[in-house]
This record gives sequence, structure tokens and C-alpha cells, in this order.
Amino acid sequence: MPDSTIADNTGSLIPNREISLCCVVHDRSTTVSADILSTKTVDQLKQLICTPARFPGIAPEKFTLWKVSIPLLPKKDCRKILLDKVPSKEELDESDKISRVFSVQPPEKPIHILVQPLKQDAATGKRILTDAFPDGLPYNPPGPLLRTMVDQALASTHRNRVVLPVASLNPPHFIRNGESKPVFDENDQVVKVLVNDCGGHGRALEALEQVIEEVGSEYNVDSLMHHLRLKLENRYSEVLYNLPSTIDAMARAILTRAYLDPNKPVPGTEKLPGELAIAGLVRYVQPRGLGTGGYLTAPYIWLWLFSCSPRTGADPLLLKWRFCDYGDLMSKQNADSLPAFQFWQQFEYFVAAFRCFKSKVLDDGSRTSIGTVHRGARLNGDIEFTNHHLKLAFSSHHVNTKSTSDELRQVAALRCEHGTPDFRKGEHCIVNGPSAPFGDSFIRLDTEPFRTEVHQYKRITDGTMIDFKTEREKAASSKDFFMLFTAGDQPDIELPPLSGIVDRSNWDQHFGPFAGRAFVFATAGALDINRATRKDL
Repeated sequence: MPDSTIADNTGSLIPNREISLCCVVHDRSTTVSADILSTKTVDQLKQLICTPARFPGIAPEKFTLWKVSIPLLPKKDCRKILLDKVPSKEELDESDKISRVFSVQPPEKPIHILVQPLKQDAATGKRILTDAFPDGLPYNPPGPLLRTMVDQALASTHRNRVVLPVASLNPPHFIRNGESKPVFDENDQVVKVLVNDCGGHGRALEALEQVIEEVGSEYNVDSLMHHLRLKLENRYSEVLYNLPSTIDAMARAILTRAYLDPNKPVPGTEKLPGELAIAGLVRYVQPRGLGTGGYLTAPYIWLWLFSCSPRTGADPLLLKWRFCDYGDLMSKQNADSLPAFQFWQQFEYFVAAFRCFKSKVLDDGSRTSIGTVHRGARLNGDIEFTNHHLKLAFSSHHVNTKSTSDELRQVAALRCEHGTPDFRKGEHCIVNGPSAPFGDSFIRLDTEPFRTEVHQYKRITDGTMIDFKTEREKAASSKDFFMLFTAGDQPDIELPPLSGIVDRSNWDQHFGPFAGRAFVFATAGALDINRATRKDL
């Protein structure tokens, strides 16, 4: 029999031809072209269309193909196509030959195939669970966390549902000889920060425990982080396949602690807050006092995974920052030096760098406020201003940080260690000279008339009360906004107008994913002059 023909079940010869098909995915508007020989089966067509590149993490057998005939509209008029809105359709059996489905070459313009992901009924879901747990679900005493692919067992539904909150987990302990001992070495600074970076997420803590057991106590930090990243990418693969624009919008919502309505898409995305939290690592928190709304939270490893991901089109905001700074933390643990200056050598630098990072989360030139960029802090008053993407600069001398000072009113450029930035543009967060009798860092806010946002840092953890009024008067004028940062508790401070404080009580709310790092550097002692490097000194 010639290669160009095949026999059907009646013995008739049918040409072995290549068929060009136009396919569309249910609930999407984008089309996919597929060329396949008529001798192939529907299952082989499914393998051709439903590739891992198009549908990461979803096996081809989880899709159903439908034969349809839908007019192909111009790109500007494209609309999402829903299966239940298609009047005439035929579900294709995987064993069917393409030659049976399309006995003649289909016309070029219409859409020929509609792809429906994860079409499962209750019986299918029950079969998946039965295959996974043939003896039922036995009770196991507390131990390694168990994760099942619920999404594979439950079909998509339009019914209303309630998402139960998942509590953050404390670092686990194990019982040995009747004594409870922590799983993680609490004296290891790097491990301590890593545990905090997991944010109480069980799968992440489990991955960290396994990696530490594999690499041993005398670990190389780069090797440890490499193994941890691979395990986390495996456990949270769904998280890594969000579009860059979605990640950017999520980072903005998380770092500004934006109020989000549970029934409205997160700004910049097409997804509800609860949907963004389904894949893991991100939580939608609905505390009392915010009505039905809430905000998104994420641990530090969420940022780290995206910053080191090799994805095409990875979010540029996250790629500009080096989040894997655990080697720097290791050097701090060994008392040789504090971390490299760019990555929060001291608490003063950390807060200034964090303020610059927050400015980049917001659109350049957009209107914002102190209440937005310092969400989570205790504030009295607010100032609206035009946001600029800030750069970090270091003054080479002491600067009077009051907006009423002669230097800030009369001088356009300030002398800094690496140039003379134009202060009038409001595009720099400037760290003052060491031991300045004014603010520790400051920003010229784009307002009319201009004001400064002044930061003061107090390394107090022993309960000593801060003379807030004195600190404010030496650093800011009455029209400037003054922010004080301390790792200690300051519950009795009565804030003057246009003032704010970040202390132990609201530390996590303000710093979010960076809270663990902020606390490490806020409570760090002075440099050891005998062991610190020349650069650190």
C-alpha cells in the first residue's frame, strides 16, 4: 500500500494528508495553529497542542478537545470563547483518527478545535483520590507534611466557595528521650533567617529541613541555597508561572499592603485576591477591622524565587535586586564583617534601601502619600506627593535635614560620595554623614512648597523610652514628615503631627517580607575593629 494512503474501517483508501487546524483554549481569546497528518489520532493532536511550554504543570491527558466551527474574528475584535456559549460542538475521543474527524480539508478561516483544560466530573475526581489512597486516608501522627494535588481531583466550578485561612506554622520541634528540641539550630544565624524567610509556610519549612539534613552542619551556603531553590521550585512550580505583569502587580500590593476587595480583581491582574493565594506562598489576610477586605502577604522566599528564576520575561523590578544575600549573612555570623554595603550593611542603609525599593514598586510620576509608602507604621498625619523612583546616595558631610535649612533651600546639588545629585529633583534617598546631629537619611518630597521626609534610627531593644519630641525637633521642621525606626517597644509615645514610628509592635506590618532582615540588622552590635574589613570600617 502506498505511503500516501491509508485504509479506513471499510477498506476504502483515504489520502494521507497534512491538515492545518486553528485551535483556541476555553475562556481565552488567543489561537494556536496545529499541523497534523490525517493518519494521526486525537490523542496525538492533544500532545501537539497541550505542550508544557503552553500549559506548565498540566499533563496533556487533563485536556478535552472539542470539534467546533467558530468564525475567526479580526484580532482587535477577539473575545474569550466559552464552551457553554458554542451552539454546535462534538467531544472528540482520544482514539479517533484525524481522518474520521475531518474527512475533508477544513476551511482556513473558522476555529476548528476548542481546548478545554481539566474537564473532570465527580466520578473522575473520586477515581483519582481512590488511586492515590487505595486504603483510604489513615491517621498519621504529626510528622512530615502531606500535600495532595487537590486541583487534579476537583473540577473548576462557578459555585461560591469559602477559602479557609491557613495559619502560619512555628518552627517544628521533635521529641528525643522525652525532651522537646527544635528541628532547626537556633544559634545558626543563616538558618534562623531562612526559617523566618519561609514565613510559616509548611512546605517551605519541610524543604528547608530536608536540605539542611542533606548538606550537614558544616555546609557551604551557596550549595545549601542551590539545593533549597531546586526543592522550592519543585514544591511551588505553580507560583513561578504567573505572568510578569501579574508578579509586578502582586509585589506592589504586598509591599504597599494595599486594601483589596475579595470580590474584585487585584489591580493590574484579572484575578481575585483569593485566586492569587491558591498556588501557595501568598496569603490573603482578612483581619478584623477592615470589613470584608484584606491584604496580600508573602514571605521573603517568594521574592527570592522570582529574582533568581531564569524565566523569559521575568519581572525586571525583582531582577534588579539581589535577594540571595545569605552569603553576606554567613560573613556576619562568622564576625569577619557585616554584609556588603549595597545589601544592608547597617540598619540605616537597610531602611534607606527599602524606601528606594518601595518607590520602584509604585509608578514613577504617580501621586502617592506617606500613608502608602509607610503602610503598617503608626502615623499621625499624612502628606501627598509625586512619587519618583529613588536612587540611594551617601552624603560626604553632615546635612541639616530640615526643609527650612539654608543648605536645602539654597543648594541645588549635594556633595555625595559618588557624585553631586540634584537634590531639587527629589530622585534620591540620601544617607547623612555618620553621626550627624540631624536626621539619618532624608528625601526631598515632590510637593509645593517642598518638604522633606526624614528618617531617624534608634538601636534600642532594652525598653528605654525615646524622647520623640527632641528627636523630631533636631531633624525636621514642623512641615516635614518625621519617621522614627526602632526595634524596641515604644507603646506610650504620643506622636506629634506629621510623625510616624515603626517599632516592635508593627515591625512585621511595615517591613513585610523584609521583616526578618530588618530585625537582624537593627539589633546587630558594633563592628569588631580587630576582625572587620577596611571596607566595612
